Amino acid sequence: MADVVTMIEQDHREVEKVFARLQSGDGDRSGLVDQLAVLLVPHTEAEEQVVYPLIAQAGVASFDSEEATQEHAEASTMLEELRGCVGDDGQFMAQLSELMEAIQHHVHEEEQAILPEWKQKTDPGTLEDVGRKFEAAKRQHMKAA
Repeated sequence: MADVVTMIEQDHREVEKVFARLQSGDGDRSGLVDQLAVLLVPHTEAEEQVVYPLIAQAGVASFDSEEATQEHAEASTMLEELRGCVGDDGQFMAQLSELMEAIQHHVHEEEQAILPEWKQKTDPGTLEDVGRKFEAAKRQHMKAA
């Protein structure tokens, strides 16, 4: 099994693929928004439940749990707003752009600062163990969604 950092980064790439399809108009818009929710919601819930407490415990200087959790909440709200304007091209594209910008900011912070520092402070076996817990938490949240 991959370590949790790799798993988080893989999730980020999957979200980016859905964003690209939504931007290009390739596919069923409503279905793609649903797919985005299936990717984002379990991911953010699992990060908050499993990953963030361990990052904080490791003393990662670049990590602000409150900020990260707030960014997740804002993204969730934006996702619901996006879902509500699927039929209005102009509003949909504006809302999509706002959501993408928020997610890109969050991903950049995680991938450029937080996760590398945490990975450096944590042994590989622990990161793999956290990966299993992260995956289990995502599955649990997928069932609840």
